[in-house]
Formats: sequence, structure tokens, C-alpha cells
Amino acid sequence: VAALTAKPGYVPALFNEATIYQLTNPALAIQTYRAVIRLQPTAPTAYFNLGLLEVKHGSPKQGVRDLKKAVQQDSSLLQQVPKHLQGLVGALANGQPTSTPTRSTSPTPTTSSS
Repeated sequence: VAALTAKPGYVPALFNEATIYQLTNPALAIQTYRAVIRLQPTAPTAYFNLGLLEVKHGSPKQGVRDLKKAVQQDSSLLQQVPKHLQGLVGALANGQPTSTPTRSTSPTPTTSSS
């Protein structure tokens, strides 16, 4: 919170805040992940977590699009996409996700098992 007060656009702090909100306030987490992406368009983990939240909370088409962006930016994320979405995400990524992952300042994706 102090980091965001001092520097509201500090991407690592925003990402961490979104990760915390995932379980308690998904709508706020979605909004915060979108803020991360606006500030840092190359943020595959933010796209990944955002996509999972959107699929789970009523925006499956947008969620799949965001999962696709995550996989295009970091092909290793495809293996973490839920099995029932892998074919769709892979197909949208033209079956050939980017072979060279792009570095991001965001940490490893977090998923919840519910």
C-alpha cells in the first residue's frame, strides 16, 4: 500500500495487490490486472491471471483472449492453462505460441483451486 501511495503506477505493487484480491474480490482483481496491463503491455503473467479470473467470473470470451495474449508472450504458460481451455487457447494462438518467452516483471502466475 505504501508503495502505491508513493508511486501509484508501480507495476510490481499493483500486480501483488491484484494477486491478493483474486480470492476475496475478483472484480477488483480484474480491474487491477487491467491497470497492470495498461502500464506494462508485455505482462504475460498478468494476462494469464486476468484471463483465468474472467473465464471463472462470467467473461469467458475475453478470458480466452487474455489467456491467448499470455501464451503469445510466454509460450511456457500454455501448460498452465486449464486442460479444458488449452485447445481453444492454442488454436487462437495459431497453434504455434511464441517460442521465446518475453521477460516480465510479474511473478509466477497464481491459480486457485476451487
